[in-house]
Amino acid sequence: MIDHHRRCGAPPQESSAALPQIDRFQYSQEELSLVVPKQYGGLGATKVEALEAQFTLARENLSRAFVLSQRNAAIGWIVRSKESPLRNDLLERATTEYLATQAVSVIAPSSRASDPLVKASETDRGFLLDGTYPWVTGLSHAQFLVGGATLSDGSHALLLVNTDEQNAERTHYAKLHALEDSDSWRFEVRQAFISSDRVLIGPRRDLVTTTEEGRTVAYPPLATSALALGHASKLVELLQRAERSNPREDEHPSDLLNIQIERLKTTMRNLVQDPSQRAVEDLRARSNLLVMSLSQLLLLETRGRGFVSGSPIEKAIRESHFFQVWANSEAVEGAVKQALLSLVVQNLNDLPGQAKAAP
Repeated sequence: MIDHHRRCGAPPQESSAALPQIDRFQYSQEELSLVVPKQYGGLGATKVEALEAQFTLARENLSRAFVLSQRNAAIGWIVRSKESPLRNDLLERATTEYLATQAVSVIAPSSRASDPLVKASETDRGFLLDGTYPWVTGLSHAQFLVGGATLSDGSHALLLVNTDEQNAERTHYAKLHALEDSDSWRFEVRQAFISSDRVLIGPRRDLVTTTEEGRTVAYPPLATSALALGHASKLVELLQRAERSNPREDEHPSDLLNIQIERLKTTMRNLVQDPSQRAVEDLRARSNLLVMSLSQLLLLETRGRGFVSGSPIEKAIRESHFFQVWANSEAVEGAVKQALLSLVVQNLNDLPGQAKAAP
């Protein structure tokens, strides 16, 4: 049995005591080892097991789950970096260290930038990076950043960037609307040199959505849907508590909502084996809509309690907004917008009961 009290090492000291400290999340060795292959001392969890763990963590604490999801995504990229001379050492360390976070969204399909946010120029010894990673989570606690970059021919590379790299620095702490303790920063690279041995994957085209064997990988990742469904489960739990304090005959919507969450979880597990792009985007859109709808149901049910700043209910409602801004493809955003517009434009005259609008 893994000792849950064996914790990750202390993070670098921050200049301001007011900044959030993710070390208070106390990631256990079991959590750090989850996605590390067994041959390196990890648990070697299957993709389904990793998604279930994400769901459970998000239900307990969304900030904690989100930070660990970015760290585990970085470890996942290292696992896939078959040619990297640093791979073995990094994976052995990953069983007991927070170690790394990722900034891959700059080359992902969700990026809306007309010009690459981070450019890589190849030299005879490696690459020079220039640009901005606008939102890097858990940065001050990571030794490395698995960062994406775009070359002049449009191909992409994933590189291992030291967080204290020369010609690189954290320039702005992101004070977020929610997940305030996720330790998110803007990270600037200005002609930062990355040697060839720190190239994890690439350069090649469609790096995020295509494996080296040419197999298509759907985007956005299923892990984000797992976080959304975990948070949805948290919202239903809060809704159940509100129902118990305000009992009404024949009204138990939380039971039906839990059934819906389980259905979406089943879809998520099935997609691990057959991750078609359309189905993955459909799951993410449905998960986003579920979280958004649940947050409004919770506010209606709790009334003033859900509007008191700092209360658990208000925090959960505010955290629901996160899924509308994080790692959404254009198809996901379009589906969510269409569903909301349909509600606003078409259905207001079909509201049930006494709230029905006059013709």
